[in-house]
Amino acid sequence: MLRVLFILLLPIILFSNEKNFFNSFFDKNMEIMLIIDSSNGNIIRANSSASKFYGYNVDELKSMKIQDINIFTSEQVKKEIQAAAQEKRNFFIFRHKLASGKIKRVHVSSYPYVLGGKKVLISIIHDYSKLEHAQNTIQHYNKNLEYLVEEKIKEIESKNNLIILAVLSALVISMVTIYLLFRHIKIKKKNELELMSYKAMLDSLGAYIYSKDSNGKYTYVNHKVCELFNKPLEEIIGHDDSEFFSLSESSEILKNDQKVLKDSKEIITEEKNVLSGTNEERYYNSVKEPLKDAKGDVIGLFGVSTDITRNKLLEKNLEDEKNILETIYDTNVDGIALLDLDLNFLKFNNSYLIMTGFSYNELINKNCLDLTSTKDYKRTKDAINEVTKQGLIKDFEKTYIVKGGHPIDVNMSMALMPDKKSILISVKNISEIKKKDRQLKEYLNLIDENILSSSIDLDGNITFVSKAFCKITGYKENELIGKNHNILNHPDTPIDTIKELWQSITYEKTWKGEIQGLKKDGTSYWTSMTISPIYDHDSKKIGYTAIRQDISDKKLIEEISVKDPLTDIYNRRYFNDIIPKLLNSSKRNNCLLNFIMIDIDHFKQYNDTYGHLMGDKVLVEVTATIKKSLNRADDYCFRLGGEEFGVFFKSSSKENSYIFAETIRSNIENLKIEHSTSTISKFVTISLGLISKNAKDINDLEELYKQADEYLYKAKNRGRNNVYFNDET
Repeated sequence: MLRVLFILLLPIILFSNEKNFFNSFFDKNMEIMLIIDSSNGNIIRANSSASKFYGYNVDELKSMKIQDINIFTSEQVKKEIQAAAQEKRNFFIFRHKLASGKIKRVHVSSYPYVLGGKKVLISIIHDYSKLEHAQNTIQHYNKNLEYLVEEKIKEIESKNNLIILAVLSALVISMVTIYLLFRHIKIKKKNELELMSYKAMLDSLGAYIYSKDSNGKYTYVNHKVCELFNKPLEEIIGHDDSEFFSLSESSEILKNDQKVLKDSKEIITEEKNVLSGTNEERYYNSVKEPLKDAKGDVIGLFGVSTDITRNKLLEKNLEDEKNILETIYDTNVDGIALLDLDLNFLKFNNSYLIMTGFSYNELINKNCLDLTSTKDYKRTKDAINEVTKQGLIKDFEKTYIVKGGHPIDVNMSMALMPDKKSILISVKNISEIKKKDRQLKEYLNLIDENILSSSIDLDGNITFVSKAFCKITGYKENELIGKNHNILNHPDTPIDTIKELWQSITYEKTWKGEIQGLKKDGTSYWTSMTISPIYDHDSKKIGYTAIRQDISDKKLIEEISVKDPLTDIYNRRYFNDIIPKLLNSSKRNNCLLNFIMIDIDHFKQYNDTYGHLMGDKVLVEVTATIKKSLNRADDYCFRLGGEEFGVFFKSSSKENSYIFAETIRSNIENLKIEHSTSTISKFVTISLGLISKNAKDINDLEELYKQADEYLYKAKNRGRNNVYFNDET
């Protein structure tokens, strides 16, 4: 009796490993399994168990539709679905036709799934004829159980106690068989659902999960692997790595796989793989372990790989940066050293050794303060304290005492390292630079003795002049001392320049600029001048000193370079240079800014009709007329290009600015220069764009030019020979 019970319980013992069975792969599954395209019923995949059951080979099944096997009509299929819903079943009972023509009643469980971006059904088929027979037997037994029990009671009454025991044992065995059979069915259903859930979980993981058979062909991959290979699942299963990797550059794959299969041991390793086609290098941390059958024989391997490519690239970049820094450290001509917070040397480059003259063994046992001169000792300690607080000090100059006791001048930068436990110093030997600075100062002192200089008191009276200054002005010293400096001012000097000069020096500022002076004989000279206040011993301002450099030749060259050779007025280069200065001056004085852009109407037609020589004469006459119209010494006229001119002028009001512009226009027309091809007049005319605004309303030269050009365009657009004004309504 115990032997019989053991045989009956054996399936349950074996069944305890069924979950591992379900984790095996589709093609090796003992269950009958089909994957069906839910949109058209095509069988897109079948396992070997399905081939064995239906009598077709796998390729034949993959060429069929499920309708070729299921003999139910569409109406019968619909009724079965309704019946399953009413009976609360999660499976269907169909009749499938085998290759032999035999009809089998089957139990089908189907689960939706997305494979390669396509919706499919994974169907698990059970031969229901065997189960049906068992159920019929059980039902028949249950129906007749009461009758059998009564009969058995009668027999028991007539038999001995041994027979009674046998009948009761048989009854128990029957009940156990029924229980185990139904439990087996229930567990199968549960595990089918667990299998689907497990696969979905594997697809959702960020790692690459796969299994291979003993020949290295893939038997399972998760969605991450499909993405890596850029292929659907069905184009990966059954294929080996030679189709996805460049094995000549990815030899570690085969080597590690063979090690797992041969040694039957788990390995954890790093692999470098190169994808075929793209030649893209990727790095993985891989865990691979053998897969075994029920007998313990290795039938394949299971692997989990994590992409560490980004980490490898970061490691490489860090290594490259480290090498770069080490190269800079080793080859830098400046001395570099690393100190602890007590200023003991931790490390230094070869340039530092050469600079100090010490050997490595001599310097490594020294403190940085050992190389510091006595006069710089306190300053150095204070600087180090500052570094520990602020993190960085640049351009700290001190004197080093190098080997042999020789002093050298150095310039240092000191930085607190990120660990806040050490200080990096960069040291440049500036002894030669200092020497040259001293020589330069001596040279400058010599120049100062011969430079143009003068001094005035607070009232502007001359108190000192140098010989060089007397020479350039033509005056003798006694002719200048006590006189007001105004006798040296040139009448063409703009009033704004004089005002700016006095405003600067009055408020304790130094004024620098270029200014024109008047000689005794009435001729002019140009100097670059710097004027600074001078003070007595009590720091009371007593006057001003002017240092000048003769730039007359330079100004002559500049005048040539800033004048238009044809019209002898300022060119576009000077316009770009002087207008920003005039604009800033106007802003400081809160002045009205006035600028006109002028264009000769239809000048191209004039040149085409009368020739360029006559055109040049027109340009000269127009320019001369504009210059005659100017009222002040600090009004400017420019030739901006071709037949385009600009006028920057002073005016007391916007109305006067417009009258001034209109005067220029009428003066040009009144020249009565014939222009037979003009469409607006028989004489040469001009169009004008006028800006008259508070200087603070104009940001810069670009804005000034852009607005004036826009107004000139509007003047042309409304018929030419007119002034377009920004205040027009």
